[in-house]
Amino acid sequence: MKIKKIIAKNKKSTYLLIFNDGETMEIPMDLAFKYNISSGMNLVPETYQKLSQEKRIYDAKNSVYSFVSYKPRTFNQIAGQLKRKGFLPEEINIAMEFAGEFNLYNDEKFATLFILDYLKRKTASKQKLIMELRNKGITKEIAEKAVTEHYPADSAFDIVRRSAEKKLSKVKYKPAKKQIELLRTHLIREGYSYNLIKQVMSEMKIEEY
Repeated sequence: MKIKKIIAKNKKSTYLLIFNDGETMEIPMDLAFKYNISSGMNLVPETYQKLSQEKRIYDAKNSVYSFVSYKPRTFNQIAGQLKRKGFLPEEINIAMEFAGEFNLYNDEKFATLFILDYLKRKTASKQKLIMELRNKGITKEIAEKAVTEHYPADSAFDIVRRSAEKKLSKVKYKPAKKQIELLRTHLIREGYSYNLIKQVMSEMKIEEY
């Protein structure tokens, strides 16, 4: 394929290659230098294929950077994003090796920050937090370790009480018996232990029917 024209995109540090047949390809400058790209150059099929493959690897790495630039991500979240963008397994593997080499993800740190931030905004049991982390691609081992280390065990009672008070405020218009049924179901679903639920309900002077 013959390169008809080359347009430099300085802000992106890339070159836009325009071929005689109207096809275009945007490549990073380092690839352009590596292949000595110039206007009027004929790319044999083998060179064109290699250039295309390396460009896709470059695009995959760029996608990783963009995805982690404004919010911490897990290994599985990044890999999933690359898959959704249509990258091939081999390209994803190379991009993920790149992400690991430059510490663009840290599942342990992600789990810690997630727990601390979550508990600032709402109440949750240990099991609830583990489930949330697992849904984000964190392994069971890392999730359980993070929850064990960062869950405020000394205030577990207060966390359950706040959760109970919030739930009761939403169902206070219902009959007392129904309120208690809904409260108990809510706390169990949230993953709190039976003994802790019983202690909280007793302290709040909520009688079971």
